[in-house]
Amino acid sequence: MAVSEKELERIAEQYKRAQEWRKKYYSDKSTILVSKEVKRELDRRKAYPKEPYDSVLRRILGLKR
Repeated sequence: MAVSEKELERIAEQYKRAQEWRKKYYSDKSTILVSKEVKRELDRRKAYPKEPYDSVLRRILGLKR
């Protein structure tokens, strides 16, 4: 399954934004806990392709944009 250059750039950008978001909103102690919760949520919904990681985090943490 070939992925276009544009698609790769978009995914990389999305990943970078999610990383920055996590750095900004987490203390180190809560990271592991929240990440497990997020992973569970993502697995449950199979949301990887449908929803960006940071929006799942936002919903779980109850944050607004």
